[in-house]
Amino acid sequence: MYYFPPPGESWENYYKQLCDFHREHNHTRVPKSSGSLWNWVDRQRRSYRKRLRLGDAYQSDAEKTRGTLITKENVQKLSNLGFEWKDTAQKGDVENRMKRLMNVTFELSIHDENWAKHFDTLCAFHEKFNHFSIPTGSSEYKELHNWVRHTRFLYNSNKLPGNRVELLEKIGFAWTAEDAKWDRLYEEFLLFHQKNGHSDVPVKNTELYRWTKEQKENNDRIDQARLIGTKAKTERKKRLHKLKEIFL
Repeated sequence: MYYFPPPGESWENYYKQLCDFHREHNHTRVPKSSGSLWNWVDRQRRSYRKRLRLGDAYQSDAEKTRGTLITKENVQKLSNLGFEWKDTAQKGDVENRMKRLMNVTFELSIHDENWAKHFDTLCAFHEKFNHFSIPTGSSEYKELHNWVRHTRFLYNSNKLPGNRVELLEKIGFAWTAEDAKWDRLYEEFLLFHQKNGHSDVPVKNTELYRWTKEQKENNDRIDQARLIGTKAKTERKKRLHKLKEIFL
């Protein structure tokens, strides 16, 4: 069942009221005591949630004609105002990343919501481990590993939407498994060096030993051809500089 506002109660009229409320209170958490404005705000949230579930492709012609789902343009207007799409203020890093993602994409479908959740999981993984090499044998990260593989495949096939490329570049995402592995081994080497006070990795630690040997032999020539984005290149330069300091 849908609510159709009577004549004079247009979307723009209520949006103006919300702008006035925001100017006065510096937030969009309209109290229930505000009556019709609160009802309108609540309808925007419910309409947005329905659009997330259905997406443009599944909206019927009748719904399009009636305009029962909030438009992308109106989502953008509310988001620019700092509108809170949940009933309460968003808290925590994950919610803030979701909000930033929404403000960039404005792609309202269940697929984008799932993409946003995986993006948040990726951000949390990077914050914890400081690299993007998702373990293959971990049940905890199996879904994330598959998502990252698919994302890299789409990127290399020029099928990854530009707004998603932009978001991943902003966090310094490694676009190849090779670059991600390099960053992972760098972190492992730092831990080894901090623990032992030297850079002589034992041969029995095969993977890290070979990596460390290669870095020492090619200290001034590391291939960065596949690194995309300013942050990824900046982080690699910092890491190379750190290695040079350790190897001296």
